[in-house]
Amino acid sequence: MAKKCNGCGKFSAASDSIKCARCSHYIHRACATNVSPVSKVPKWICKGCKPKTCSPVVTKDSERDCPLDTASIESSLPFSKQTAQELNIAGSLMEQIKLLRSELIAVIREVSSFRQDISSLRSTLLEVGNRVDKVEERLAVLEEKSSSSTDSHFIKDIAQLKAELNERNQAEVLNDIDISGIPERSGENFQHIVGLITTKLGVKLDEQDVVYVERSGPRRP
Repeated sequence: MAKKCNGCGKFSAASDSIKCARCSHYIHRACATNVSPVSKVPKWICKGCKPKTCSPVVTKDSERDCPLDTASIESSLPFSKQTAQELNIAGSLMEQIKLLRSELIAVIREVSSFRQDISSLRSTLLEVGNRVDKVEERLAVLEEKSSSSTDSHFIKDIAQLKAELNERNQAEVLNDIDISGIPERSGENFQHIVGLITTKLGVKLDEQDVVYVERSGPRRP
């Protein structure tokens, strides 16, 4: 059966209307301000039957007609303050979380870049180590070659010098002359004595021909 809406005056089905628990008038669900179209409220009160609340601005005349419900206002103020504080705290926490997230992302990027740098440095060090090993191997080979060639060269030079010394010694022995029977005197001049002996023997001998003159054996008393 169609019911007439007390708000707009139009007829609608009973299922689309709500009955006031006080005045028994029907109101469309669309006209009701505090009821959703699909909700079922067993004890609903229309706007006209609801008790009127006074405005926070109070005058002397209105104070007599409508007493101010200070208890309800005071009870609602802490709730609104608490809600504002909670919203402020929630907003601050969200900002801190966003800031922390951005800083964490920056740290992750820096760590990733640092890992790449370490990997590059490690590969460079490995390459340098390989090169150093190769250089050391080449130096060892060169040292072995140089030492062997130098030793052989020195041995050849020493052998050649020994042969030359032997030849010179032999040649000097052939040119050595032993003169005996010459009495010893203090302050004698061996070069002059040799010159006198060669003159008496009739042999022409220049001073340049005599390399060295000395008496052999211990000195006689």
